[in-house]
Amino acid sequence: MTGPLCAGLADVIAAGLDSAGSGPTADRLRACLEALAERAPRLAVVGRHSDGVSTVVDTVLGTRRAAVGRVPTASVAGWFRYGDPGVLRAILRNGDARATRWDDSAPLPPDLTGLGLAVREVERIVLRAPIDALRHWTVIDVPGMRPDHGDVPPVLDEADAVLLVLPEPAAGLEPAVASVRRFALAAGLTAVNTVGVLTRPERLAVADADPWPAARQVARAYGERLHGLLVDPVPVAGLLAAAALPGGFGEDHARTVRTLRAADPQRRALALADEWEFRDWADGPVGRQDRLRLVEVIGVYGIRELVAAGADDVAASRAVLWERSGAAALVARVTGPLLAAGDRLRCARLLRVAERAVRAAGPDRARGLAALGGELAAYRNQPELAQVRLAGALTDLLSGRCTLPAADAAALEMLATGVHAADCLGLPADADPGLVAETARKAAAHWSAWESADVSQRLRNHVRAARELAQRLARSAAGPDPHREDDG
Repeated sequence: MTGPLCAGLADVIAAGLDSAGSGPTADRLRACLEALAERAPRLAVVGRHSDGVSTVVDTVLGTRRAAVGRVPTASVAGWFRYGDPGVLRAILRNGDARATRWDDSAPLPPDLTGLGLAVREVERIVLRAPIDALRHWTVIDVPGMRPDHGDVPPVLDEADAVLLVLPEPAAGLEPAVASVRRFALAAGLTAVNTVGVLTRPERLAVADADPWPAARQVARAYGERLHGLLVDPVPVAGLLAAAALPGGFGEDHARTVRTLRAADPQRRALALADEWEFRDWADGPVGRQDRLRLVEVIGVYGIRELVAAGADDVAASRAVLWERSGAAALVARVTGPLLAAGDRLRCARLLRVAERAVRAAGPDRARGLAALGGELAAYRNQPELAQVRLAGALTDLLSGRCTLPAADAAALEMLATGVHAADCLGLPADADPGLVAETARKAAAHWSAWESADVSQRLRNHVRAARELAQRLARSAAGPDPHREDDG
């Protein structure tokens, strides 16, 4: 559903559209209007082929739909939109489209021979399905890529928010951090709209021990080293998350777990201490094939969790796996703070697109579009967009184009990425509104002093946005002022 910021921007563009006449500029502005009218903002999931991107896509969707493995369609952007079931469209690189009926309970096809197409001809695949998650986000499965080479898929420019799947630091954390940093800076990602996801934490554990202490430590280390580029990464055990989805953990698996739960506790504990011990548990109560099927679906860590949880049926077992995998935490992040910023993020992205379209207009249209350009520039100064405008400040600070003392850089990052007023100011979530208002007023005065200092115009623009946001937070925390017109 279009939010108030996007609706207001649509009004501005529509009012000035006639001045664009016909041609590329008008086409780009009409495309902006179409995107502003879409049901939901766009969420891209990006990472390397081997890092669990498909699992993250399926986790967000709550069902299995992504192309899996090194199949041809995994090299094409997959778009998942809410809509009538079973409609699959291939958008070709020449602008044409092909459509076919598709079983909306099935993943994307491994190839496009059913449409008479070769994958190299296709720019994107669009699947419309009545999946609840798609009411909130249009999800884009970005093709497998190599972030360490700085490759930036053009489709990222069409996303409002990003889930960045972080590489497993097999060769050490610092090389992995360096590759992510290069990619994020090249793609223009910041913590304003980017959430890190660390999949396959089970690979970080020693032997088959509980993987979560190591996973949280690695996620925390990523977050510390990549602050400003992404918010604290969310660890997700992809194996368990996939098992929790329909078509994963089933009745045969549940029956095997029930049998294991009834086994001698000491013998079971010894067998579940290591995957190979479990596979070779010849005198155990479960046959070899059943053991292999179970360990392939949830691993020995998942088996231990289900045995301990006491879940008896498939639904209860999937609920345990969903929670213990970290999938619930990821979905809460996506449907909570990130979605709350969706209107601002989409508006900011399409405002940039519209401004570029106006600037790129030929000389025969430039004069007529001057008024629209001015209206767009004025709209950018909306107080509600101040937090998104600070994304540019984070990019400039991280790249070295601007510098601030460490304390001020940290304060600006909090302003840019905070979920609520207190969070933006480094205060507890339950801070007294009076304290929030006073802290925000002090922050506004601090940034105002920077604004008056002898600094570059680029930095002055950033601290102005920080000052405007702090002033807005102060007004919001203090409540309406009957003597101030803008408070009504």
